[in-house]
This record gives sequence, C-alpha cells and structure tokens, in this order.
Amino acid sequence: MLVRRLLMLCTMLVTFSATAFAQFDGGNSGFDPASNGEPRFLSVEQAFTVSFSSTSEQTTIRFDAQPTYYLYERQFSLEASLPNGQRVPLEFEVSEGLTKFDEIFQEELTVHYDFAELTAPFVATSSDTIISIDFQGCTDKGLCFPPTTWHFQLNDAGIWTQIESAPMANSAPTPQAVAPFSFWMLLSAFLGGLILNLMPCVFPVLALKATSFVNAGDNAKEHGWIYTLGVVLSFLAFALVISIFAAAGTAVGWGFHLQNPVMVSIIAIIFVAMVSVLLLDLPIANKLMGVGGSLQQGSTKSASFFTGLLAVVVASPCTAPFMGVAMGAALTQSVFATFLTFGAIGLGMASPILVMSYWPALIKRLPRPGAWMNTARELLAFPLLATVIYLIWVVGRQTGIDGASLLLCALLLVVLSLWLLKQGTRLAQSLAVISFVCAVYLVPTEFAAPGKNSDSRWLGYSPTLLSEKREDGPVFVDVTAAWCITCIANRQVLESDTVLSAFEEKDVTLIEADWTVPDEEISSYLSEFGRAGVPLYVYYPSIDAQPVVLPQILTESSLLEVLEQ
Repeated sequence: MLVRRLLMLCTMLVTFSATAFAQFDGGNSGFDPASNGEPRFLSVEQAFTVSFSSTSEQTTIRFDAQPTYYLYERQFSLEASLPNGQRVPLEFEVSEGLTKFDEIFQEELTVHYDFAELTAPFVATSSDTIISIDFQGCTDKGLCFPPTTWHFQLNDAGIWTQIESAPMANSAPTPQAVAPFSFWMLLSAFLGGLILNLMPCVFPVLALKATSFVNAGDNAKEHGWIYTLGVVLSFLAFALVISIFAAAGTAVGWGFHLQNPVMVSIIAIIFVAMVSVLLLDLPIANKLMGVGGSLQQGSTKSASFFTGLLAVVVASPCTAPFMGVAMGAALTQSVFATFLTFGAIGLGMASPILVMSYWPALIKRLPRPGAWMNTARELLAFPLLATVIYLIWVVGRQTGIDGASLLLCALLLVVLSLWLLKQGTRLAQSLAVISFVCAVYLVPTEFAAPGKNSDSRWLGYSPTLLSEKREDGPVFVDVTAAWCITCIANRQVLESDTVLSAFEEKDVTLIEADWTVPDEEISSYLSEFGRAGVPLYVYYPSIDAQPVVLPQILTESSLLEVLEQ
C-alpha cells in the first residue's frame, strides 16, 4: 500500500492534470464505516405481536417477539375498561423470563426473549370490554422503544381486536411505567463532561483558552459563552449523527468516528498544524483553532468558538466516568433524550471555562502578560505532539505499518506546507497548496487485519466463544479500542502481576473484544449492557450467575474484590 500510494503521488505531481485530481477524489470518498446490507430497526408493531386466549377462569395474553427483541417484565401493566365505564387494574402472573444485570437501572431485571405470557384471573362477560396493556420493549442492536400502551376490545364474536385508544372513564388511568431515563442520568452526563477536561488530550487546549483570558478583559464573559456554544453544538452534532445512524439500523456510539482511519488522520493533521503554529510562531496562528498568536494578540470570537469545537474533537477518545451509563441510557431512548444527554455532557465540559469567565478574581490571579506566555505556548506544544504519536499508533493498529507510514508522510507534507506559507512569496504559497493536497491524498483509508493482543492469554471475542467458555468456568471480557485512552490506562491494571495471578488462580478465561475498527458483534454486545462506547469490563462468575459490570476506571483492589466475591 505504501509503495503504491507513493508511486501514484509521483504520477500526480508529474501530470498535475484534471485526471489526477479526479483520482484523488475517488481515492478518499469511498470509505463507509457502516456495514452494507444491515436491516433497519423494526417498528414496535413489527417487533411484537399480541394474541389472546381465554378459559372459564382466566385470560392469557401472549407477546411474541422477533429475534434479538425482548420485553421488560417490570414494565408490564394490565387494566380492564368495563362497559359501565369503570376501569379496573388487573393482577396477573408472567411466564418465566431471563434475569440479567441492567446497567441503566444498576440492578438485576427480568426480561423476556421470544415470548411472554401474562395470565390474569379475569374473564370478559360482555362485548365492548377493553383491556389496556402497558409494556416496553428493546433490542440487542441498541434501541429501546418508549413505554407503549395497546388497547384491545372484545367484539360480539368473542374476538379481541386492537383499537386506537380506550374511552375516557370516571377514574384516573393507571400511570405508565417510567422510562429508564431521569434527572440523575443528566447529572451523570454533566459530571462526565466535567471530568473530560482532565484528559491529557483536552487539558493543553483548555490551558491555552484559560490563558487567553489574560488579554480578554471585559469580553471574558462573551468569549466564555461563545466557547460554550462551540462545545455544546459539537456534542449536539454527535447526537445528530448517532441518531441518523440509529434510524438507519446501524448501532454506533461515542468515539465511533475514530474507527475510521481517515478521521484519526485528520485529527493528527490538525494537531501537527497546532504544534507547528505553537513552535514556529507562524503568522496564521489566529486562523488555526484560536491558539498560537492569539495568546499574544487577544482571542477573537471565532477563535473561542473553534477552540470549543476542537476541545470536543480531542476529547472523543475518552469516555469519562459517569458518561458511559448516561449515554447508554440516552441512546436506547428517544431522540430527544439523546440530544438532552449530549447537551448536558457539553455543558459539563464547558463549565470550567464558563465559570472562569464570570470570576474576574480568578482571572486576575493568572500571571500578567509577558515573555512567560511564549514559553507556555511552546511547552503546551509537546503534549499535543505526544498525542500525534499516539494517533499514529492508532492508525497503525487500523491499517498496518503501511498506513502508519503514509500518515507520517502526510504529516511531513503538512509541516512543509505551513513552513512554505511562512515564506510569504506567491511561489511558496502555491507550493504550500500542492504540498497540502498531496498530504491529504496520502491519508490512509484501507483497513488491515486488527492488531492482536500479544499476550496469548487473551482470546478474541465472539458470541459463540463467550457462550462456550462460560460453560467451562468464569470469564472476564475486556471491551477496548486502541483509540480509547481510558482503556490503555486500565490495561496497566489488567496486566499487573497481581491481577494476572488472581485470574490464573481462579482459572478465569480472558476475552478481549477489540472495537478499534467497526465490529457489529461487539456493538451488539455493548448494547446488551446499555453502553454507547468503550471501555466495558464484564465478569461472568459462572454459567448460572449474573454478569458483573466493573467500573470504567479500574483499580487492582476493586478488580480483586470482584474476583473474590
């Protein structure tokens, strides 16, 4: 791949014709991370059907579910509307279901796959009797329907037929079950966004923005709100894209765009441009994400807005504590809940800068403008450069050594194009454009085989393998990705001598589900636990026991405690 790309690049530079540019467009527009041919989600009417059967003493209502769709037992409710207008809640028994730990409710819940039968000691004595059924269904593919009520009326022929709605009665109707989404989920989302500010990729960007308040003066509040707008709109854009993919039947989650080597490469190019601006003191600093020269000349409104956008982009490899459960709940609920949750994450992430803009005393504690700002600007370039190295490694995991080499060549050409712009001549500017176009052309697009864990103790994930190994004994599943910084930090705990010894002592099978590149089976597995992204750690003590979901931030003590229990 590397040699082929370089030869084709030479051809482009020699000919520099319209044909070459057409080839450039074609080489970068064909990537589609979504799986072709995936079925769309069924409607609630398609996913579930209801049938009735009666004896002289009871009425049985049977739900039949399509494969991968299931029903929450706790969401069932029955109510009879009699011809005299009286409404009577019905007691009922439910057929045996499957108990599993629900990450959203943080408790064990009973669900019903394939079918569920509700048997009530009630017999309709006349036609025009109506039974109202409350229920909520979900699918393993990552969608939960809102709580639903269906109404069935007994006709003169003794057949139950579905009707649009039940007639109003004198007594108040039984309230519907509450969906697993609440204020606490929004609070978790806000706290998760707040913690994102401490991530190593995000902190340098925020430090630059905070330092820019030194010169902002009375405009600090305005810049704080513009920055907040940039952050929140970025998260809402994520929510929009995820909702569109979900409506099309493709399960995606937080960080899904980083499964695309093109997107990872674009982020690396942005970071290299920022590093070049910070170290070379280029005159175009004000135009590049609001960093560099803006520290000396004061922040512009556009700089504040694009700094907010950039902060979200560089935060995407991370899933902070509290974020996982909140996003998992949002992505299994309505589109409104999804937007609300992502907006809360954005407000949480933007809150430190916004608070600082309203706290003049805190801004005054920052050192006065001077030579120290040049030194700080240059020092902040090195964490960004370290992030570039990390992103190159991620692309290498996705596309192989050839893809990583292509990205290195592209980054070299980006730095060259910025240096040429600094020269200021018309010829240098033309060469800079050519250099940048060539850099974009070299961005790797082809997937290679996913990188395997060098430790032979970890097996690759598949649903079949997981089922087989659970029959043999305890199993630990690590759902991870190369672009997930939290996952890499937790790996130090999982591979410590103490933890590995405990795994060996308990004869635990170790399974790694690598989500570095798109994988529908792993996406479905995440959805089973209400998660929208990695990391996810699940321990199966035995074939009969319920799985235990561990925290997103692992410690040796917490992991050993779970193993001992």
